[in-house]
Amino acid sequence: MGALRGWVRNRPIVVKLGAVFIVSLLTVVSLLVVGVRALSDSEVRARQLERVGQLTRQTLEADMAHDAIRGDVLRMLLAVSRGTGVATEATGVTADLDEHSAILGGAVTTFTAPGMHPAVRAAARAVAPAITSYLDLARRTVRAAIGGQRDPAAYADFQTAFSQVEEQLPAVGDALEQVAAAASRSVGDERDRALLTLSTAGALGMLLTAAISWLVTRGIIVPLRDVSVVLNGMAEGDLSQTSKVDSTDEVGRMARDLNRAIGSVRGTVQALSTSARTVATSAEELSGASQRIVSAAEQASGRAGAANHAAGEVSQNVDTLASASEEMGGSIAEISRNANDALRVAGDAVTMADQTNAMMSRLGASSVEIGNVVKVITSIAEQTNLLALNATIEAARAGDAGKGFAVVAGEVKELAQETARATDDISHRVEQIQADADRAIEAISEIGSIIARINDFQVTIASAVEEQTASTQESSRTVSDVAARTGEIAATIADVADVAGRNTAEAGTSLTAARQLAAMAEDMNALVARFRF
Repeated sequence: MGALRGWVRNRPIVVKLGAVFIVSLLTVVSLLVVGVRALSDSEVRARQLERVGQLTRQTLEADMAHDAIRGDVLRMLLAVSRGTGVATEATGVTADLDEHSAILGGAVTTFTAPGMHPAVRAAARAVAPAITSYLDLARRTVRAAIGGQRDPAAYADFQTAFSQVEEQLPAVGDALEQVAAAASRSVGDERDRALLTLSTAGALGMLLTAAISWLVTRGIIVPLRDVSVVLNGMAEGDLSQTSKVDSTDEVGRMARDLNRAIGSVRGTVQALSTSARTVATSAEELSGASQRIVSAAEQASGRAGAANHAAGEVSQNVDTLASASEEMGGSIAEISRNANDALRVAGDAVTMADQTNAMMSRLGASSVEIGNVVKVITSIAEQTNLLALNATIEAARAGDAGKGFAVVAGEVKELAQETARATDDISHRVEQIQADADRAIEAISEIGSIIARINDFQVTIASAVEEQTASTQESSRTVSDVAARTGEIAATIADVADVAGRNTAEAGTSLTAARQLAAMAEDMNALVARFRF
């Protein structure tokens, strides 16, 4: 039984079903063969019964014929005794006698023929001499009567022969009745044997079919139930289960394919989990860097505002100096004082410009750092997107069983794409911050140069105070030029303040994007946490 079960378990499903079909077909064919044989035997017995019936009917006809022959003889004798219508009666009697004699003689011939049942043939042979004598005496008596002769001795012999036939002929009927009874019993026995054979063959066939069907059904349902349990666990996020089916049929191959698919999905989910943690860590680093950029940008904006205010004061002082230059001749002392003030303010402006330049340099370095972090996040997002694509392909290979995981893989892919878009946005903004920082550095450097020139001008003014009387007109032109330059300085510093404000806003946007990236990483971790592996 164990060997048969092992053979059935490792056969293809079509072979298993074919075995059930073949066993069922053999059972039906066996029943048909037994039934046909039983019908054939029954038909033979039925023909035997029919033959016995015909012989019985022929016995009855013979019995009636032997009575009819006596009637024919008596009718002829009666016609002769009346003396009228002898010729007419003779014709009818002769014809009837011949007919009845043929019936009785034919019965004897039939019952004594080869192939007849021995008992019937023996009874017929026993009565045959009496019938032959009875027929001869009947013909002699009729012929004598037709010839007008009366033969009492022949009639007496005829009566004796009639009595013998009357006594012996029923033995043939009795023998036929025994043959009919035996044939009837044979038919009954044959029917019983056929029913027993059919019942036995049917029961054995049904038992064999049921056994094969049970083995085949068990060999299919039990492995399918195991695969179904693993698939249900996979649909619920449990990737730790594997199928234990090790047969070589279609279900076994499906179980091994399922185990490979679960292993592949498990590896993909583990990779997604690792990538999600990496994205979360990078998002935290980006958030910290963005926070530092915001702080630095706010400081740069504040200092740029202070520089703008100082530049405004410088511009006002230079305007005052320009107005005072027209009265240079009468206010040399006032010019000297204003020149010294301008020199001090220019020194402060140079110091502030240097500080602003250093701050913008740090801002540029922070922007480069953010750009590097964004590149790392972009690389991680691309890897996550690739993993999600692989997961989608594996889920498609799994068919209906992988639909649930395909949805999860799609959600992971969408999160990865949103992460890529967010990091791309951050990258563009960081590049804009770097460009603005570079322009701010150049502007501040130019401011430093201008302020340095202003400082030089103030030194020149201070040196030329002693010669102011002789060079008033030259000083006026120089002061006018300084006023124009001071206006440019004020405008440049205002631009620097505006750039610093925009940098602050962009840094805030970077911080928001970093926080969104962190939230996406948390969502990705939550999705991966649904799986057990």
